[in-house]
Amino acid sequence: MRATDESELGCQRELFDIPSDLVYLNCATMGPQLRAATDAGFAAVRAGAAPWMRTSVDWFTDAERLRGLAARIIGCDSDSVALVPSVSYGIAIAAANVKLERGQSIVVLDQQFPSNVYAWRELARERGGQVTTVRRGAGEGWTEPLLASIGPNTAVVAVPNCHWSDGGRIDLPRVAAAARAVGAPRSTLDRWEKAPEPRSRRPKRIRRPKWPLALIEAVEAVRADNPMGGKRKIAAILNREGQAVSVSKVGRILRRRMDRGAVVPAPILRRRPGGRCFRFDTRQRYAKRLAKGRKARAPGDLVQIDTLFVNVRPDQAIKRFTAYDPVAKWTIGHVASAASAIAARNLLDKLLAGATSNEPNLRRIGGVS
Repeated sequence: MRATDESELGCQRELFDIPSDLVYLNCATMGPQLRAATDAGFAAVRAGAAPWMRTSVDWFTDAERLRGLAARIIGCDSDSVALVPSVSYGIAIAAANVKLERGQSIVVLDQQFPSNVYAWRELARERGGQVTTVRRGAGEGWTEPLLASIGPNTAVVAVPNCHWSDGGRIDLPRVAAAARAVGAPRSTLDRWEKAPEPRSRRPKRIRRPKWPLALIEAVEAVRADNPMGGKRKIAAILNREGQAVSVSKVGRILRRRMDRGAVVPAPILRRRPGGRCFRFDTRQRYAKRLAKGRKARAPGDLVQIDTLFVNVRPDQAIKRFTAYDPVAKWTIGHVASAASAIAARNLLDKLLAGATSNEPNLRRIGGVS
């Protein structure tokens, strides 16, 4: 099969795993799956075999990419696309949020796909409404009888763009215009006829911020001294230094400077590139604490070890280890390229080597004897 016109779709057999001697036409029941969709499904199953490799960001990255691709096909923005497990699930959510008064009608097509019918029947039964089923005559399209069924009592028009059983197309722009015109005054209908596209609600003159340059520089300076500090901490420091500024204003300044790249967002400084490569053991989920009732009185009785990921570049992170003795008031640091057992051992070796000889209790740190 070859396309004879640019508007016609050529042979797409190579995109599907269909034998060369088979022609499959029963797509209304279950259409064949694209090879790319099969590969994506296998990749998702393989990812589920190692859940510890997934981060919180991974739960949304693929979904946002899918929404963007669907928006390109439909011709809308990605915020207008919702991902639901099934059609009936999405229709049920829509029906639960529709205002239907007693006596109003919900318009559907005759022999419409059940997922787009059952939820509306249930809504009409609960609210005292009625379901109007549109039927067409022999040789007649769906659009004209559908437009004739929309009246003053119509609350919902739930129809597809193509009837699933016969392939008949519905002129959705005309149907949408008729549905929006229900209850609208004549002046509104005249305005819609002259300008079908709605006018932008964006203000003609955008109010620009009038923050003093000295305040912006002060916020950036405090943020540079406190890279992990948020708007509340920065506002408190500025107020303590004599600059009266609100927390919300500091937040707006930070957001604007982040959008321009002048300030690095705090989460990027601490987030490790890539996913986690370890798994918590349920038998030892948390670090070992000091025994209850026992207090650290001598150096070495208690040493607090902290770790922190720091991004030196967007694609490279380092691991910082810090050991602190609250009694002796000393701190020992160690930097490694990864959080590994070798790095932890090197920290303990450095800790023991740097300890003074009159602190024998340090020999018991981390089980070292």
